[in-house]
Amino acid sequence: MFASLAPRLRAMGWVSTIPLMPPGRDRDGNLVNTKRPAITGWETFNSRAPTDPEISAWARFYPAGGIGLAYGPDRVVGIDLDWQDHKTAAATWDIAQRILGPTWPTTCRPKPSNRCSRRG
Repeated sequence: MFASLAPRLRAMGWVSTIPLMPPGRDRDGNLVNTKRPAITGWETFNSRAPTDPEISAWARFYPAGGIGLAYGPDRVVGIDLDWQDHKTAAATWDIAQRILGPTWPTTCRPKPSNRCSRRG
């Protein structure tokens, strides 16, 4: 996924894509998604965007990796509401909007994550 999507996302203006570990299998053969960066030092990309050569190298090393986004350079604020209860998640979202100002989610995952991100 990273190899095919990262260059396209970069062309669309999402400059801080980083590779996530590709899905694997646990000891019992069950598919698992690690959702963690495949690279060390990924925090660097919260303050600077990866270069084209870095993206290309990662695409070669982690072609099946997931897509991560280091929020800083892309001016994204992410709020991850890991509440199982929808009412609690909604109340937390309301508090976040009062603190951060009016906003809208551009991507949201359904329960149980209730994760929303906005670019702006």
